[in-house]
Amino acid sequence: MKRFLQLTAGAGCALLLLLFFSCATTGAFRADQPKVRMVHADQQELRQFGATYARNPYLDPITLLGGKKFEFYVIRLDLNLPGRTDIAITGQARSVASGETLRLYTRSELQELWELLGTTEDSADVETRKSTIGRTALPAMDFIERSGSRSYYIVIGGKYPVRKPVEIEVSAYLSSGESFVFRDVWQ
Repeated sequence: MKRFLQLTAGAGCALLLLLFFSCATTGAFRADQPKVRMVHADQQELRQFGATYARNPYLDPITLLGGKKFEFYVIRLDLNLPGRTDIAITGQARSVASGETLRLYTRSELQELWELLGTTEDSADVETRKSTIGRTALPAMDFIERSGSRSYYIVIGGKYPVRKPVEIEVSAYLSSGESFVFRDVWQ
């Protein structure tokens, strides 16, 4: 029994250390890099979070009976900050064809969306998805970030089918007075 407890405790500690170091998307500030960079995150990049929507919150939710429910356009926000910084994010995504406005999801809103969709009964998949959202999704539209480099994902979504093209504009404002704009057309 004592040996079992030692092995279990050792495995638990090793798992926690692995999660702590593998989940960290932070690094030191690099003066040779831009403070803010926003790019469209393609499907290949997003597959690092899982191959299916059941585990990966950035893939379009599709069910066998209901088909595709939502469509997502995902932007990676790379921050490289020399010090603690207040950040404000604003954005707009509008269908040119229908005039429909799509939504930008923060961490809590994305979690709520996935809970409403109820796409999987597997508790391990749900926990993996929640963990991924907690580590990588945009924390809020206004937040404070510590110094160093870190990446977040901004999800823009709408009910399927989204009528394309969609004009997207997302801005990041720093407390230093600097602003950065991302523009794209979702085809």
